[in-house]
Amino acid sequence: MMKKNAFLLFFFLWGVSGFAQSSQWTMLSEKGDKFSKRELKTREQLPTNHKIFAFDFESFQQKIQTSSLKTIELPTLDGIQQFSYLENSSLSPALAAKFPMIQSYQGEGIDDPSKTAVFSMGTNGVHAVIYSVGESPYYLDAYSKNNKIYIAYQKKDLFRNPSDFNCQVEDAFKTTVSKGVGQRSSGDDQLRTFRLALASTGEYSEFHLNQQDIAVTATEAVKKAAVLSAMNTTITRVNAIFMRDLGVKMELVANNDQLIFLDAATDDLTNSSASSLINESQSKCDAVIGNVNYDIGHTFSTGAGGLAGLGVVCINGQKGRGVTGRSQPINDGFDIDYVAHEIGHQFGGNHTFNGTVGNCAGNNRNDPTAVEPGSGSTIMAYAGICESDNLQNYTDSYFHAVSIAQIWNIILNSATCAAVSPTRNTPPTANAGLDFSVPKSTPLVLKGAGTDLDAGNTLSYSWEQIDTEVDFPIPILSTNTGGAMFRSVLPKSSPNRYLPELSTVINGSTFSSWEVLPSVARDLNFSFLVRDQNSGGGNTARDDVSISVLDVAPFVVSTPSTAVVWGADTSQTVTWEVGETNSAPINSQLVNIKLSTDGGLTFPITIVSNTPNDGTEVIVIPIVMTTSARIMVEAADNIFYNVNSVNFTIAQETASVKDDTLKGFNLYPNPSKGIVNLEFDIENVEKVSVQLFDLRGRLIRQKFFYNNTTKFSERISFPKGSKGLYLVRIINYDKQLTKKIFIE
Repeated sequence: MMKKNAFLLFFFLWGVSGFAQSSQWTMLSEKGDKFSKRELKTREQLPTNHKIFAFDFESFQQKIQTSSLKTIELPTLDGIQQFSYLENSSLSPALAAKFPMIQSYQGEGIDDPSKTAVFSMGTNGVHAVIYSVGESPYYLDAYSKNNKIYIAYQKKDLFRNPSDFNCQVEDAFKTTVSKGVGQRSSGDDQLRTFRLALASTGEYSEFHLNQQDIAVTATEAVKKAAVLSAMNTTITRVNAIFMRDLGVKMELVANNDQLIFLDAATDDLTNSSASSLINESQSKCDAVIGNVNYDIGHTFSTGAGGLAGLGVVCINGQKGRGVTGRSQPINDGFDIDYVAHEIGHQFGGNHTFNGTVGNCAGNNRNDPTAVEPGSGSTIMAYAGICESDNLQNYTDSYFHAVSIAQIWNIILNSATCAAVSPTRNTPPTANAGLDFSVPKSTPLVLKGAGTDLDAGNTLSYSWEQIDTEVDFPIPILSTNTGGAMFRSVLPKSSPNRYLPELSTVINGSTFSSWEVLPSVARDLNFSFLVRDQNSGGGNTARDDVSISVLDVAPFVVSTPSTAVVWGADTSQTVTWEVGETNSAPINSQLVNIKLSTDGGLTFPITIVSNTPNDGTEVIVIPIVMTTSARIMVEAADNIFYNVNSVNFTIAQETASVKDDTLKGFNLYPNPSKGIVNLEFDIENVEKVSVQLFDLRGRLIRQKFFYNNTTKFSERISFPKGSKGLYLVRIINYDKQLTKKIFIE
């Protein structure tokens, strides 16, 4: 007892005052080997970036149980976050009554409503996950055995041990992927709750008893509460994904404690043999729980790897055929990378990777669903365990659109035994736009749109390639005429996706390791998946597009090609190589020209819109000062674009354009009610451009006029509600003039 008190005293003495503190969370400073290993829970690894917190667990428990104000604070790497929460138990009511200290909750951000959280409590402390669209999830785990020290980190800062897990699929039927028809999205305003029978080998139980420092002499009830707490942590995290992506929840059956075996010598379970354990899992679930009393069965071990029947949920004699085991069955590496993966098999999801190295080798690949390059990164892929084929070290916490389609069709057609309850959550809509033809080796931006009638939902968007051909080299070559060329990435808050990432193009390339533009003719097929992110039972919507890449010259921005200095408010010429983009079948007749002032991170300023795709344009440089300017020329009626090759400078122009540049100029009335008369003498009968800018340099409106007379005379209307001071810019070939106008 004295050692424990000394251990905690050390941590509290090292509290860090520079971090925003909560009444229950105090950030601590980690000082190398002064951490007492005997007081810490086993972890396979420490995240490369993490923070340590002291926590008043007893006070937290009391607040959860007694407070009428359902708000909590959870720490992340960025500070303390506030959430409102509701109970969302992973235990059936009868089981929860037996173990009232074991609870699960879901939360929504108060500081940031786009954030969601799930957290569980039990004898193993508090374990939480915080999700934010477009970001790697934040995790919070109990770090000390007495549940008073916690570790916060992001999943992206973990790695995966490839030798610690091997997954197999029983009787894997080779299902095909629909690229244009069929039930592809999930959700129908219903939450489906499946009864889960979850067994543990004696070895799994022993691991968690040691983790929680449970005495050998403790009662069976105490020991089972400890093991069930660990199970609940895992299923709470798995449920968060299944509920959001599929509207599916699993609930541990009423007498699930009878499936918790405490003695490896007498459990009649083969801990280290998946092929034996999967049969024993089925037998135990049937014998202990009863065939009619559960919908899906699974067994946790410490050495069997993963093995599951495919699409067996609700099927008598098969529904208990699922096992997951690793030497350290804890934390997200176990919960999501492995357990969610194996349960995904039981619900009908097959492997989605197309790699062939390491664990991706042999019969593990399922060719008809091999839509992810290399190891892949989504739940049904093999991230981190395929050696040179690895995209990344960990699994991202979401299902690929192809997996959602497979699982949802199983749910609709065979896994129909769930208890169904209404969510009153209307499914979103998805619109992936038109199919397009594009030139080879040219950057693309896929543009979609989604809507949702439920105002409280925060939509996320995923563009994912769904081509399944496998007879092509990995790593990806630009000459591949089939198969995956673009990896899946985390769902984003923007409905658009740059191919490859915009930063890759800015750096002068058309490819990165797992995003490669084709340099040959081929088709690219993509799904556009919209999630409504509803943590109480989510829905998705999906629409697909086909992109035909043609063997024609790339679309390239030619100038500026050097680090020139252009004066603000001066006329400059931008040129680009049109190639065959303005001819059939591409037929892109118009382009937009945009400006970046931050080196290509963003392009917020539209200089010209809907100008002819003729390879040259005289533009007027906005009045912004930067040394990191870039020009983007994008098709206005297609999805291809490109940027100039180097940063250039925009500086204050000392020799500004004089008002007499346009002879006979007159703009009246000024101030105006919204309609003005514009007159001047035309020196060149080519087009006249009239542009309206706000004082921040943003283009508000632009109109082109084509004249064959020597006198320009037009009435110009301004947008309704445009009261204030604006800049009107008139361009006639290489002549231009900018005037201020006040709209009343």
